[in-house]
Amino acid sequence: MTTMTTQTHFTVEQASRWLTCAQPVPLPLLQRLGKDCSMVCRIRGATFVDVPVQGKNWPTERGYPAAIIQEVFLANPDTRPFLPGAAPAPAPAPAPAPAPALTKPTITVWVLTREINAYEQEGAYFVAVWATKPTLDDLQQVGVPVIKAPAVLGGGGRAGEESEWFNLTELAA
Repeated sequence: MTTMTTQTHFTVEQASRWLTCAQPVPLPLLQRLGKDCSMVCRIRGATFVDVPVQGKNWPTERGYPAAIIQEVFLANPDTRPFLPGAAPAPAPAPAPAPAPALTKPTITVWVLTREINAYEQEGAYFVAVWATKPTLDDLQQVGVPVIKAPAVLGGGGRAGEESEWFNLTELAA
């Protein structure tokens, strides 16, 4: 097995022969590795040269410094395990535990409305609001008749032919 040196330039295909994999490196991977080598050369300010090739429809291919090729082969997960002398890839870090879902505190309020069966009635009228479910005394303080208060605590609504009724609703905000 030939060892890589830092003084010589190699094509990606030539360098792929140093890999310890049993099969030749497929062309799409060679092309990707060549692009990566060109990019790393530009970033590092390294030079690449034209290397003569045999048996191709073109006379030369780009040759890259061995150190650049080794860096690219180490960084690529498809070639890293087959690079001689390379340490195995580090095990992936365990995924962090998902963050607890952010939830807004639910605020509930109790709203009392009043409806009147009259000619110009325009819907429910607001009477009062409480942070907790009101008591019989709370309802009486805002004008709910004593006789209707127990029914209002159960949600209220119209009972029979009455002309005035109350609705107690729990709303979440």
